[in-house]
Amino acid sequence: PLNVATYRKVQEAAQYAMPSLLSQIGEYFKDQINQPLTMTYLEIQNPEGRIEQIPYKMPWSDGKAGKDFLMSRAKLVKEMLAELGLKDEEGKPIESTEKAVLQEYRESHPGIALLIDYWTLVKQSQFNYEEYQHPKTGCIHSRYSSSQASTGRFSSSSLNMQQVCKLQMLHPDGSKLSFRDCFEAESGWLLCSADFSGQETSLVAMLSGDKVMVDALNNGDDLHAIAGAGAFNVPLDKVREIIPSMGKSARDLGKCINFSLCYGKTAEGFAQDWHVSKAEATKVVKNYENKFPQLSRWLKYNGELGAARAYAQVQNGPIRFVGEAKRGDKDAPKRASGNHLVQGQGAVMTKIAMCLLDERSRETNKSIKLISVIHDEILALLKYGPQCSTGQFYATGEGNGSEAKEKCLAGCPEQDCALKYETMIGNCMREAGESILKGIVPAGFSAVTGKTWLH
Repeated sequence: PLNVATYRKVQEAAQYAMPSLLSQIGEYFKDQINQPLTMTYLEIQNPEGRIEQIPYKMPWSDGKAGKDFLMSRAKLVKEMLAELGLKDEEGKPIESTEKAVLQEYRESHPGIALLIDYWTLVKQSQFNYEEYQHPKTGCIHSRYSSSQASTGRFSSSSLNMQQVCKLQMLHPDGSKLSFRDCFEAESGWLLCSADFSGQETSLVAMLSGDKVMVDALNNGDDLHAIAGAGAFNVPLDKVREIIPSMGKSARDLGKCINFSLCYGKTAEGFAQDWHVSKAEATKVVKNYENKFPQLSRWLKYNGELGAARAYAQVQNGPIRFVGEAKRGDKDAPKRASGNHLVQGQGAVMTKIAMCLLDERSRETNKSIKLISVIHDEILALLKYGPQCSTGQFYATGEGNGSEAKEKCLAGCPEQDCALKYETMIGNCMREAGESILKGIVPAGFSAVTGKTWLH
């Protein structure tokens, strides 16, 4: 369900935010690109309807403005990236300007994060959501496929709802908005967003059987802190302190290793991200492997197995052909194999949750409607009656949430109760997680309900 008025306001916020991002990009790269900053003006219509000229600096001397300025100048962006010294795991300069490629360097290079946020807003602004709005329902009816993505996860098209960003922007009137704010439930309904908490970490622990990981998750310990302490040889009570040579805490770096190593990242890649020598990064990775020995053996075995067979298969799930090793990237099949075993199993878990949710929808006479899936996030509509205190709280944000839920728990006067349906969705997530994780590690999930997708 698309709220057109909010969408138009979000578009204004995006147009207002992009010059600011360009200025920040210019400040960050001004030393690297060695070109003068030029003052430029962008015309923006304010809430009162008056046209204002907003001054901002651009790092290029031609002074041309426009929302696709950087995207149409790939050569200049490549020069900027080259000046940063970005290299791939083979030691070759990064030349791709694809968002998916640069995403890996977002955390280690603030300038890359600015570029990605800018391009994200540009892409979002290029789509006119109103053109996809159905004239009768007022909704955007996207198309989904369960087989096009190589990992087995759902893909979306016409309009791709999985690319609707949640980046918040400041509107000229001072309000903060996101493109996800555009999607608002109609009267008597709410939007519920449910996803698995730490899905990939739980799957890695379950699949590898690593005792340290499994025990940490079962005991409710901070797995990222444990990883950071082991990898950098620091006490657990010191893991949140900044490591001067890397500019981040051991816990943050441990979190990075937990997610990256399972997808085939090597010491060379970490050395590039952390701005340290390959020898130092290799030592950190070795320490991590010693901390989680079963995980390390599992990754090595399944990577080599997938490369030898040229495919990887999830148990009771999809097969992914990983191809053969190519010149300059001989480990690509190994990385793809490890990636698929985790992502593919996650896809199966999410699909089980969707099937369970569909059953609940039939039981409630469609008072719960599954409307979208984004990675491991499931988006559903919930119906609530006018006397449902929880539904009223979620819809307006007024009152006390705890008191509203207590009233519903004591006996909601409505058959359509937002708290009851939200709990049903949570149970679907829990059952799906338990069916895959088999009690080896907990099945974490969260469900958040509100009037809009973001809130």
